[in-house]
Amino acid sequence: EVALAFFKPMLTTDAEGHLTFTFTVPNANTTWGFKELAYTDSLMSTTFSADVIANKPVMVQPNLPRFVRAGDRVAVLASVMNGSDSEQDVETRVELFSAADGKTIAEYTQNNLIAAGSSAVVEMMINVPTDSPFIGYRIKSSTGRFADGEQTLIPVSYTHLRAHETR
Repeated sequence: EVALAFFKPMLTTDAEGHLTFTFTVPNANTTWGFKELAYTDSLMSTTFSADVIANKPVMVQPNLPRFVRAGDRVAVLASVMNGSDSEQDVETRVELFSAADGKTIAEYTQNNLIAAGSSAVVEMMINVPTDSPFIGYRIKSSTGRFADGEQTLIPVSYTHLRAHETR
């Protein structure tokens, strides 16, 4: 799949005619191919191309399973990336929560000193509950200045419990 961003930036000119603009790129750490075409009322035109790197100084990306089985114990991993140009002390907090009422079931905190442009892996062992069709997963990585996080629900399968119950 090729990601494409099409936008109308906010253009500003100063007294000398220098143009500046701002825009928001899609939420992705990647290199974007930037291409522009400009023209005047009299159809004078110019083009410009450049690569633009979009990244967050700190980014967390969990590697979540599509589902977990009730009663199992699973390791859930996440990558914590330092996109800055200096070493960062990153604290990552992982929480499991009840999908029904939002209450925290378990939590884990890990600190990593991550070199510039590098990453670390955070692992949390999950004891999957047997009384809920979903388990909530929340992760946040932060430094003193930057943070990133995600939250999702992971489906819980009861198939193997039913098979054991019928034996």
